[in-house]
Amino acid sequence: MALGSNRRGGVVLLVVISLLMLFAIVGIAFVIYAEAQASTARIWKESEGQRRPDIDPEELLSYFLSQLIYDTDNPHSALRGHSLARTMYGQVGNTIPFNGVGRIHTPGDDDYFNINYTQFGAGAPPDPNQYGSPNPPYTYPDMNNVFLSAVRASDRAVLIPSYQRINFGGDPANRRHVLRPLPADHAGFPAQADAGGDVKNLAESPGTLIPNTSPPQYANNDSVWLDLGHPVMTAADGRKFKPLFAPLIVDLDGRVNVNIHGNKYGTWNAHAGHPLATRDLFWSTSEHGWGAWEVNPGKVILGQEGPQEFQAEWRRLLLGNSQVPGRYDANAWFFAVAGGSIHPPPAYWIVGKFY
Repeated sequence: MALGSNRRGGVVLLVVISLLMLFAIVGIAFVIYAEAQASTARIWKESEGQRRPDIDPEELLSYFLSQLIYDTDNPHSALRGHSLARTMYGQVGNTIPFNGVGRIHTPGDDDYFNINYTQFGAGAPPDPNQYGSPNPPYTYPDMNNVFLSAVRASDRAVLIPSYQRINFGGDPANRRHVLRPLPADHAGFPAQADAGGDVKNLAESPGTLIPNTSPPQYANNDSVWLDLGHPVMTAADGRKFKPLFAPLIVDLDGRVNVNIHGNKYGTWNAHAGHPLATRDLFWSTSEHGWGAWEVNPGKVILGQEGPQEFQAEWRRLLLGNSQVPGRYDANAWFFAVAGGSIHPPPAYWIVGKFY
């Protein structure tokens, strides 16, 4: 009897342990399921309560660049008639670049100032090719190239903003003379933030120079909002919004392209009596006109003559230093000044790309 009782007790214990394990598995599964449902509900709630427009910035950039480069036939875009292709070739079908005369003055409502070719109300939109030809033999920030801004090199002040030409004689209240949407045509749309525009794009700039001010005064902003005819979007919370663009386009005149300009194949001979007179030191050479690498950045960024000159930023850009690799070689730093002595460069410094 005792032996049978012990056997039955073992079976009961096994059943109890099995049930406990089953309950534990069910409990763990419930916890995992409940946590997953809670996460799903939280994500859904956050998406419903999102207060910012949900749109890919890359998509907006592509939308803007396509109109800037190739133009558009969208009658609701402020860039209609102001693309790089049109300022180069003029009307569709022309294959000779820069062979036009530019905008011309007309009697009455002078079309010279009518740069806005978007559609207002009923009827056909204005024709960008109606008067003159928009591809003169130059590129300059004027009425023919409204995309281009003018920036003063000395302090980065914006002299002429992109897509703003009121200072050339236009009327800021005339919808045909401006590319920014006017509050009079769009109820609830705010007025321009300041004399320079709505957005400040150019960093480390005093802003946009206000004409005829003495001493010079500057508006903080340098770019205005433009409506490029992008479709109306709907945010996650149900609000509708329309993307606007505020570009500032600056040319590359007088600028050094640090990716391609300069080389390390020239030598520099110090004058007699100079501490470096016995050494031929690396310099950017220019003599054959083979390519952009012959543009000498040392003519633009020139330090003091002597050891400090050869530690100039443009040299470190090409050869790096003992910690940061340069454009030519990971270890091709030229020399270092330590304790008053000048250490010669490593033997392998001459290797690397010519461009």
